[in-house]
Amino acid sequence: MELPNINGRARRFLPPVWRWLGRLPAGSVLLVLLAVWLAFNLLQGAFTEPADDEAYYSMLGQHLDWGYYDLPPMTALLVWLGNSIGGVFGTRFFFLLMQPLYIFILWRLVWGGRTEGSVQVTEGVMLRTGLPTPKDAALFVMIAASVPMLQLYGLPAAPDVPLMLFFVLFLLCYRRFAARDSWLNTLLLGLSMAAMTYSKYHGALIVGLALLSNTSIFRNGRLYVAATVALTLLMPHLAWEQRNGWPSFKFNLLEHGGPFGTGYLFEYAACLLAAFNPLLWPIYVRAWRKSRSQNQTERALSFVLVGFLVFFLLSGIRGYLRPVWALLATLPLVALLFNYTRAHRRTRKYVMAAGWAMLGLFALLRAEMIFNLSGVRGQIFDNKPTYEAIAVAAGDAPVIFSGNYAVAAKYGLYTGRPAYCQPSLFYRSSQWQLRDDDDKAAVGCVLLEVAPKHASDTLHLANGRDFYYRADSSFHPLRRIAIRLRDPLPDKLQRGLTYGYQMVVANPYDYDVRFAPDSLPVVFLMRDVERRTHEYVQNIRGTVCAGEDGVYMGSFTVPTGLPTGKYLCGFGIRPTHLCYWFNSDHRNIELR
Repeated sequence: MELPNINGRARRFLPPVWRWLGRLPAGSVLLVLLAVWLAFNLLQGAFTEPADDEAYYSMLGQHLDWGYYDLPPMTALLVWLGNSIGGVFGTRFFFLLMQPLYIFILWRLVWGGRTEGSVQVTEGVMLRTGLPTPKDAALFVMIAASVPMLQLYGLPAAPDVPLMLFFVLFLLCYRRFAARDSWLNTLLLGLSMAAMTYSKYHGALIVGLALLSNTSIFRNGRLYVAATVALTLLMPHLAWEQRNGWPSFKFNLLEHGGPFGTGYLFEYAACLLAAFNPLLWPIYVRAWRKSRSQNQTERALSFVLVGFLVFFLLSGIRGYLRPVWALLATLPLVALLFNYTRAHRRTRKYVMAAGWAMLGLFALLRAEMIFNLSGVRGQIFDNKPTYEAIAVAAGDAPVIFSGNYAVAAKYGLYTGRPAYCQPSLFYRSSQWQLRDDDDKAAVGCVLLEVAPKHASDTLHLANGRDFYYRADSSFHPLRRIAIRLRDPLPDKLQRGLTYGYQMVVANPYDYDVRFAPDSLPVVFLMRDVERRTHEYVQNIRGTVCAGEDGVYMGSFTVPTGLPTGKYLCGFGIRPTHLCYWFNSDHRNIELR
């Protein structure tokens, strides 16, 4: 990708494409290289099977709404737009287009209005001298292409992809606003803030970090106008959250927790070393030590880089850390490394060599993702025979899957047949909690995924997993039965004490539900920080008629053997052989 600096007759021995590129302006070279990158991504997207989350997002895109259980609506909107193309490629299409676009915008942010031989001031920002060369464009693309995190997230449909695009657009709008706070720039800044938040809630963190890099901007009254524009645009999403009981906030604040472990921090650090290209980390460190931000854009990029890495490192006190949460830091790293490397010839040669080595590895990985030459088992392989086998066993009956939110989505994607994922207390809930697919199958014949001890038959699937199931000729879902206490339990419970309550059970179904401790018990659930769930059967007996409420008196004695600390607590209905979720509101309660 390095464009050789060769003059005279030797130039004729270069491949024609390199001679042609060397005569183009840097911007044109950048566009050509990004077009090649996009072409590879489009081919990869057409021939690689979907990951679990992609199938889930594909399901979300079938029903547009202002919000979803675990994420904002931008991802579903992009999937919906791609559905006209059809298939997995359609699901990914607009995400595939976004990566070259945000890399191009990042290039524009890095260069701005630089001119040859002078210091150019553009929009009030002093920029470095010198026009970019074709070799600069090749270096920039090589640095971006050699980052494993960007390679990995150039393919799938995921909320991080639009977040990356709107992040660089936000920086572009922020730079324009800081230079000239016109009403147009104020409006664009507000739009970019809202677009980031509609992509992923991390957008709010980006706004905070970027603005903290320039505290004088808080004295500008039009900044608050931009914030009002963003908040106004977000009102439909907030209204959806309020109507549905704030599921996204509860999911991210309550369900995404876990025990603190120092091992998670080391694992997180090791994953970041690999995700940001281990061959380049020494250069990252050197560039960080010796580089200084020369304008507000570079200062904002630096704040976002450090802020994201530190914020999610500190969030490790809540449990497991996912390296993808730091994905946004890749763009500031690319800008930092490029600005440093282009001024150091020996470093440039090393970065280019390291980049070619990583591209060779990525080529092998991309081939493996398409052809599975090694025969490994994974979520992007053997999906079609796997779900067709389940469809043969189910016949015309809907399938009720247990727990894993993506499996039911993949079944529908590959077979076109009805399916539902029963939220599981021992896994996590999802958008299925807000859908009515299980209601549509009520009092009919369904195929149920169950625990091995309850199974009547087993399928050995092509993806290497076993599918345990049984048929139910009269399926009665219980998910929408609502349990509430007239007087909530205290925020703090004392071990060994007994707490009484008056419980109201609302049955929205058109069939009666009969509760009994030995057949269909109501249970009090306590999940600790390690996600271990303790359930205690309540002495609730009686029948709640269709469409009516039942009122029951009960009591709960807090076990003395449980350790102190915080627990996620609530009430649920435990069927004999099905997984289940909370049927009441669930909240954190401290055990003393």
